Amino acid sequence: MRGRRYHSSLVGETKDTSQNSVFKGSSDLEPKLALKKTKPCVAKKTKAVNNNAILIDLHNKIHESKQQHQKIFNLSSIFTDPHFLISCYNQIKGKSGIMSPGISKETLDGINLKWFFNVANDLKSGKFKFSPTRQVLIPKSTPGKLRPLAIGSPREKIVQKALERILSAIWEPQFSNCSHGFRPGKSVHSALLPLYLVGRNYSWVIQGDITKCFDMIPHKIIIDRLSKQIGDPRCIELIKKFLTAGIKLESGIITKTNKGVPQGGILSPILANIVLDKFDKFIEKTILKFETGKKRISNPEYHKIRYLRNKATNLIERKQYLAKLRTIPIGNPFDPNFKRMKYIRYADDFVILIEGNKNDAINVKNIAREFLFSHCGLTLNPEKTIISNLSDNKFSFLGAEICKLKKQATYLSKTRNATGIIRRRPHSRLLIKAPLEKILLELKKTEFIRKNTQDKYVPMAYTKIMNLSHYEIITFFNSKINGLLNFYSFASNLNRLRYVIFLLQMSCAYTLARKCKLNNYSKAFSKFGKRLTCPKTGVGLALPETMKVKHQFNKNFNLNFTDMIRQTWSAKLTEDKFGKKCVLCGTTNKIEMHHLRSVKDVRTRIRTGNSTYDKWIGATLRKQIPLCQYHHNLYHSGQLTATDLREISKYSK
Repeated sequence: MRGRRYHSSLVGETKDTSQNSVFKGSSDLEPKLALKKTKPCVAKKTKAVNNNAILIDLHNKIHESKQQHQKIFNLSSIFTDPHFLISCYNQIKGKSGIMSPGISKETLDGINLKWFFNVANDLKSGKFKFSPTRQVLIPKSTPGKLRPLAIGSPREKIVQKALERILSAIWEPQFSNCSHGFRPGKSVHSALLPLYLVGRNYSWVIQGDITKCFDMIPHKIIIDRLSKQIGDPRCIELIKKFLTAGIKLESGIITKTNKGVPQGGILSPILANIVLDKFDKFIEKTILKFETGKKRISNPEYHKIRYLRNKATNLIERKQYLAKLRTIPIGNPFDPNFKRMKYIRYADDFVILIEGNKNDAINVKNIAREFLFSHCGLTLNPEKTIISNLSDNKFSFLGAEICKLKKQATYLSKTRNATGIIRRRPHSRLLIKAPLEKILLELKKTEFIRKNTQDKYVPMAYTKIMNLSHYEIITFFNSKINGLLNFYSFASNLNRLRYVIFLLQMSCAYTLARKCKLNNYSKAFSKFGKRLTCPKTGVGLALPETMKVKHQFNKNFNLNFTDMIRQTWSAKLTEDKFGKKCVLCGTTNKIEMHHLRSVKDVRTRIRTGNSTYDKWIGATLRKQIPLCQYHHNLYHSGQLTATDLREISKYSK
């Protein structure tokens, strides 16, 4: 049997770290980085400086073009820089789904420095082409309907990320504050916050939904929008290649159309926002034209009752008049000269709040539909675009149920302004609730709970993770509990989520009872305690001590509750290991990153037996393993010895 040293000798190199042997036999591009690799501290500093210099150059070009009212040119010098591509790789390498292959089996596994320089040369010469994306149909929440998801090549996503960073630097400062989807510093919570703060001031709501937004945007409109600010033909041409690459259907047929951006592509959200930004600006102009009046005219009925109350001398009569006053608005709610409008958009969903009459809402809806079709090439979904009254109905937006509190406050509050202290009746804010029934249905679909013969929800064992250790099972359920509590931290019915957490706690108990061969869940609680604590690590369920309503909006929280319930593994950050030594032979020549698809690969391929807490932590650090090209090929062909695999299993740097 071949030993590890025999494998190393086949490469023709030893663990020589001298400058003359570091890049022995490498391409002409790699020797330029040889001096950087012999001094790791210098290499990291030089790399950071190069990346910062590229970003500074990009922002300088944008600033100069704005001052001169010109288009931005020579962007190709940025996305063709290999150092910029490496920084884009570092940003996406830890994302979930990045290891899913496209139409070919090629993934980030085996990527090396030479690949970045080769792609940079192809981008400079115009030879680079995007391959068609692989389409996968996933079920929607509506029964019988499917959502197309495009899975592109993981390596081509690095180029997509480079273009996305350039487009974001140009358009992000110009985007409307009403847009919240796929933007830095914006999220589902930031979109719901204005509804909570000022939504009570409006009477009508238009729930807008764009039909197949990503699939129906015409390519011509995208290119026209980009060409208004970008004057670099190579940048425009590269984006055209991305749009026209085509989609490989599940039947194997490759289709190409003149409209649509692939859902799941890194570049797709920014392109959709660039097109829909025109719609955002149009609605903002419509708001300026629509809004009239500084305040409502007085309500004569209110002043009449107040006059009678002031004139009355009997204390009982005065209290009766006061009770009536508190049920009547001081201003005329039907004032035709007082109108207001509020607009919020998240991706292809938007709401328009209107203070006026129903005809005003119908007119605004028609204006929005006509503009979307004529200027963006998109249509509103007639079934999902609904006009409703906020006082009588609730509506759903971004996974939350929103309605008005029907019972108004019956007390007067004191406020101080420039003229002195005034007394006014406070108005309650909109109620933004967690949709409990939808959450329970999602838990039922994912087999955490089921319905019994009495049509009640009961917990069940989540058998999909029974092969994991006690610690891993606790961590998995904690991710669900913490995810729900963090997402619905704004909910006005937060205390009612205690029932959902109870069901997850019982599901965890059933799972551990099945794993440990206990008769029922009560024995699991007796053995491990209320929090089902892992005996080895001391980690238990993260049950909240209080469920007090706090109306907390976290602006950087982007997941929705379906993603948190369905996902089984969260993305982990990994360290950039270019320039490190091969784990087996110690050479720094032709280093490739062996990407592990998930931690279970470490468990099934490298080690045997029950996993411990220390081994689990080591596995999370081994998402990337530096191997030379020779040993990497041996790994995938299954020719490494047990000694080699043992060395790889010990790697945790």
